[in-house]
Amino acid sequence: MQSFGYHPIVMDFLLFKKSLCVLLLKNKMLNVGQTQLLVGSRFFQICLFSLLLFGLGYGSACAQKEIKLATHNSLTYLKPQWYFRWLNFTAKCQRLTIEEQYRMGVRYFDFRIKFIRNRVRGGHGLMVYKADFDRIYTFLNEKKDCYVNIVLENFYRQGEAQEAEFVEYVQQLAKCYPHIKFVGGNKKNPWVTLVPLGNVPVKACFEFYKGKHLKFPYPLRYARKKNKKYWTEVDDKTYSMFDFIEIGTSEKE
Repeated sequence: MQSFGYHPIVMDFLLFKKSLCVLLLKNKMLNVGQTQLLVGSRFFQICLFSLLLFGLGYGSACAQKEIKLATHNSLTYLKPQWYFRWLNFTAKCQRLTIEEQYRMGVRYFDFRIKFIRNRVRGGHGLMVYKADFDRIYTFLNEKKDCYVNIVLENFYRQGEAQEAEFVEYVQQLAKCYPHIKFVGGNKKNPWVTLVPLGNVPVKACFEFYKGKHLKFPYPLRYARKKNKKYWTEVDDKTYSMFDFIEIGTSEKE
């Protein structure tokens, strides 16, 4: 198996985690089982990674200058409609909430939306997600340093009426949340610009499943297989867009 080096920030995270384990065991603060349970938890790893990013010398420059991070299909951590949950593994690209993604250093979010009975929903393919958009947008607006790529997910039952709703919706978002940099403004099938918002450089650190890349869609499987390599390629010039952004920052996955 080919070996890839971690990004320096991820390497520091792994070394810091290992040192903390040794400290806990050496001072008998926790036993082996308790230590493994603690350091293996998602909450602990997010907190530790956030501490490293913003509390131990990297500062906000880590997210803004040293690396640029993005998440693909950022809303798919939510649960879809009950009758499609058995298929959700083909559409799910994130496990962390928007707040958790932000704490991981993400500053570019990918929101795919649908209009269902005149209500705004998150979407990916057949999946529909109920999201508290007001809370999410308010959170990102208060941060004042985020991009949101806004896309009409028109895979199913999203026609001209929904396209018109999308245009009006995006225009309202820009007025209501002036500190979010909205980009994209496209519909997905086919990729056509509905609202000319422009964009910033983004590179895909995830798999494609169409055309010459045709294969069975299973984002989690491919993230576990390839994210470590993708993490070696992050930089300060282009937003690296990940499926399952937390995978590749630990030795487990």
